[in-house]
Amino acid sequence: RLAIETLHAQVEGSVLAIITATQGPSYRPVGAAMAIYPKEKRCYGSLSSGCIEGDLIHHASTCLESGAGRTIRYGIGSPYIDIQLPCGGALEVTLIPSPSREVLANIMEALRERKTAQFSVHRDGFIDKAPQPGALTVNYEADIHFTILGKGPEATMFAGLAIAAGYSAQLFSPDQETRKIGAHAGCATAELAKDQFPKTAITDRRSAIVLFFHDHDWEPALLVYALATGARYIGAQGSMRA
Repeated sequence: RLAIETLHAQVEGSVLAIITATQGPSYRPVGAAMAIYPKEKRCYGSLSSGCIEGDLIHHASTCLESGAGRTIRYGIGSPYIDIQLPCGGALEVTLIPSPSREVLANIMEALRERKTAQFSVHRDGFIDKAPQPGALTVNYEADIHFTILGKGPEATMFAGLAIAAGYSAQLFSPDQETRKIGAHAGCATAELAKDQFPKTAITDRRSAIVLFFHDHDWEPALLVYALATGARYIGAQGSMRA
């Protein structure tokens, strides 16, 4: 997603690199993307542990100058025998010079609305906003989001861990100190009223709802609402009896 966000902000002088096939072990899966700015020798994202990025910048420069995309193979069956993949196997990367602004905008809009972003990649170097015969269809899911409800150190610690791990999260708490500590950890916070599940909470299929209360009187009404949502995970702190 980093590559798509970067390209959406600055498509001029850019090349989108996408893994379109793998054989054997692979550092990144099919569909993983990287944004390349050849003239500045900059990359955003990664497709390997550093084995091929330098060479991809070289090929991306050629693609940008010609305006034509191409697919490059590394590892088994590759003509570039001087570039080795330590994990073995093979990797195919398709380079797309000056990717479509319209397609990038469609991907970003879908992700902002927490929908699945779908597009297709043609091996000769361009992308479409809908699946096409003979092309690779790539699906980007919305980020996992944590809705955290509670008070005290467990709630703030969990919020900090979620943010540190790169997830989006929001902490709802009736306690001002809890909200203050959560905000200091980089988590969005909001006040929570008793027995009222927050209307602004994200509760779709790519979300998790986690409760951290020592006063368990808070939880029944919140859990009843949570169980009626589409959240993929619902958890509450407490003993088996609680």
